[in-house]
This record gives sequence, structure tokens and C-alpha cells, in this order.
Amino acid sequence: MSISTFTQTSYWDVESESKPFLDSDYQADLFWHQGLRPGVFGSEGLAVEGGIGHASNGREGEASRSLNVAFIRPIIRWDLDDTWWVRLSPRFHLYVDTLEENPEIRRYRGFVNFDGALGLRDGLALAFRGRLGSEGDRGLLQTDLSYPLDEWTNGWLHGYVYVQGVWGWSESLLD
Repeated sequence: MSISTFTQTSYWDVESESKPFLDSDYQADLFWHQGLRPGVFGSEGLAVEGGIGHASNGREGEASRSLNVAFIRPIIRWDLDDTWWVRLSPRFHLYVDTLEENPEIRRYRGFVNFDGALGLRDGLALAFRGRLGSEGDRGLLQTDLSYPLDEWTNGWLHGYVYVQGVWGWSESLLD
């Protein structure tokens, strides 16, 4: 099946006095998701995704940044018991443009996002992303904690309570 996604990320400076938003990035992906036979490596689910992605900060002139990648992502999930699950989904990507606006992006983002998650069925989930730059001297660790609102509101309100923390290099395209 073919899937497209859109994500907007705004970077909030919570340490300065006025708490401004420093930048925003917009990312669109178009990809193919194919489920595969379960049971490989004892898994409950195995899939592969491949596609193209475009990221931009939506600015003009000197502050303009954009990036195009082709990617492939194997996804494997294990059910630890009736309540807990684990998922690993590294995303391998190649830069498919000249990188004129981001000549150093490989050094900061490298070529792989190491993604994974641990969660309770219909409950709390902890996801992580780690990456190293191409020279091994820059990296990033991102953690995401989410909880479905359905559980608190008995299905009256859908969505998630979501908190994210990021430490490291290359959070935004601008920096």
C-alpha cells in the first residue's frame, strides 16, 4: 500500500526569557509499506517501507533549507507478553540532491536513524531515535513518551498526550 505523511516540527527555546519558537521544519514522505510473513526471528510482525522524503523549513533567502532523501526501513515487532511489545525500525537514507543549502548535513545526520519503541498495548509507549553523523563526531538522541487519551476519557476524546525530548546535533534544518 502507498502512504503519504506530513509532519511539522517547531523548535521552542524554553530556556530563554521570552520563550520564542526558533524555527519550524516541514516534512512530507511518500512511501510504500509492505507487510511480510510473521515469524521471522520470532517476530509477531515484519514489514518493509521504502520511499522518498522532502524536508523544508519554508523560508526564503539565506535562511532557506531543504533536503530530499530516498529511504528504506525494515520494521520488526515482538510481543513480549499479552501487554508489552517492542519494535525496531532503522531507517537507512541517501541524500538525493546537491545539498547546496545544507553542505554539512551528512556530518550531522549521517545515513541511518536507529528507531525503536517499547509500549503497553493501548497504553504508555516510549520511542527513541538515535543517530551518528557520517564522521562519528556528531549525534542525536530523541525520546518520545505518549499515552492515548482514549484511556483517560473512556473513548470520548481521541489523540495522545505526547512529550518529546531531543539532545544533540541537527535537530532543525536551519541549525
